[in-house]
Amino acid sequence: MSATSVAAPIRSDLRNVAIVAHVDHGKTTLVDAMLRQSGAFSERAELVDRVMDSNDLEREKGITILAKNTAVRRMTEDGPVTINVVDTPGHADFGGEVERGLSMVDGVVLLVDASEGPLPQTRFVLRKTLAAKLPVILVVNKVDRPDARCAEVVDEVHDLLLDLASELDDGEGAVDMDAILDLPVIYASARAGRASLTAPADGELPEDEDMKAVFDTLLEHVPAPTGDTEAPLRALVTNLDASSFLGRIALCRIHAGTLRKGQTVGWCREDGTVEKVRLTELLITQNLDRVPAEQAAAGDLGAIAGDTGFLPTSSWNGRIRGDFLNMTAEICGNRFGRGLVCPGGVNWDLDPAACRGLLDRLRAGWRDVKGAVDVMFASPSVLDRLTGTGCVSLRTAEDFGMVGVAARACGLPRDARRHAPLSRLPLEDTDIRTAQGGDVLGRATVRRLEVADSVRLVEADLQHLARLGEEEKLREGESDTALWRAPMPDTLPGGMLAVAQVEGWRGELCHVAVTDAEGRFGVYKIYDPSWHNWSGLEMALRGEQISDFPLCNKSFNLSYCGHDL
Repeated sequence: MSATSVAAPIRSDLRNVAIVAHVDHGKTTLVDAMLRQSGAFSERAELVDRVMDSNDLEREKGITILAKNTAVRRMTEDGPVTINVVDTPGHADFGGEVERGLSMVDGVVLLVDASEGPLPQTRFVLRKTLAAKLPVILVVNKVDRPDARCAEVVDEVHDLLLDLASELDDGEGAVDMDAILDLPVIYASARAGRASLTAPADGELPEDEDMKAVFDTLLEHVPAPTGDTEAPLRALVTNLDASSFLGRIALCRIHAGTLRKGQTVGWCREDGTVEKVRLTELLITQNLDRVPAEQAAAGDLGAIAGDTGFLPTSSWNGRIRGDFLNMTAEICGNRFGRGLVCPGGVNWDLDPAACRGLLDRLRAGWRDVKGAVDVMFASPSVLDRLTGTGCVSLRTAEDFGMVGVAARACGLPRDARRHAPLSRLPLEDTDIRTAQGGDVLGRATVRRLEVADSVRLVEADLQHLARLGEEEKLREGESDTALWRAPMPDTLPGGMLAVAQVEGWRGELCHVAVTDAEGRFGVYKIYDPSWHNWSGLEMALRGEQISDFPLCNKSFNLSYCGHDL
């Protein structure tokens, strides 16, 4: 029996194309024009130039740094076609981004300035294109420049292509010379939103009044992707991104099979190991936005999130947090404890019945917290994600004066509850929780252990308060709720220095007060843990990927306003 090969199905409803060019030749402006003329923006939408330059540095410099994609929807006689356009950097310094962008597409638009012609960086990105054996479409942009020289630029591009083709023939495989000689050429003014297949006079606009020539040429010359949607899943991750809500995101091109939200896939690493990961979110691009999707098939470009262990714990703790805030509200009427603490003591105290009620709620809340946190720490993908990410050494923690959880995760045993104790709670039975390595896992581990310690201490305190209330014999007519307050002087002594330290949930808080000769505050300075630890976060991020920033940032969980009051 002879084997027969079956051609892979063709996705005629899809095209994947990259735009490559030298810096400032108009790639992003061309994408703007395509988006506008494809109806990507509503009539009321605020139209911003260079919409693909999505970060501040790109907008400031007018250049593309990160490869990114948009999806343009075009109606044809055969139905709608989605054109995924990958905008790549035009500078050799970002060559890795160019190569990753080219690995996602089936064709390339080479954009060249009608006056400057092909420049050194054009040669760099074009060589990558020919090496990948991708078809090329030439767009001569800015034809309305007064110094435009369209015919000469086209000849220069042909010469460059032939030169690169001969180089690649010598060492990296044959190049289709016929395709180079028959290179389709479009003349455009992207800023004016016009393009034509006919060369205009130098310095004049293209004869057509829209970008139809660009769309039609793309659909004709860029091959539709192929791939069997029923085959086993095969997708290539080409880049990483990050989301404040989803964590690390992998950008990929699906070559075979179908990718589904919630699916368990094999994550193949460079060292040959394979890890099972459940996809918590699947996103596809519509115009400029990533939108959730239930599935994506062979040929599609997608974005996937797989940090599975974070999401259940995050969801549960969001609900559990409300339970603990409600306990605080029961004491003083405010979920955040406003008005509870006053100079010398508290404004509200607890009777025995209230203590017993809070004890029951505390124990129930702790069971929920422990269950949610245990799920996260039992997930291999979470442990792998946290281990070795955002490391701060013990020496760095000491040099920068780090405090709190961030310091103790580096092995530095700093805890104001021991160094400046203010409570009669049984701290002697509580170790200073530390970890080694100073990574995100260390910070999470210390926090986990200290939550358990805090629950135990609060439980002991509530039991103690309940016993005191039951043992006290209140005099007749006295309130059944006795407030504990230290006596406060009418005036402060003059010329004094006072220092108070307390261990807050982020770390050590230090208040320094200096009175003048008349007993008034001359200086009042607050040093909060965030002030100490921002430099530690900076050190943790050195050498890390951009996608690791949200994880490192949340593991420090610092105060942006600068005071933990």
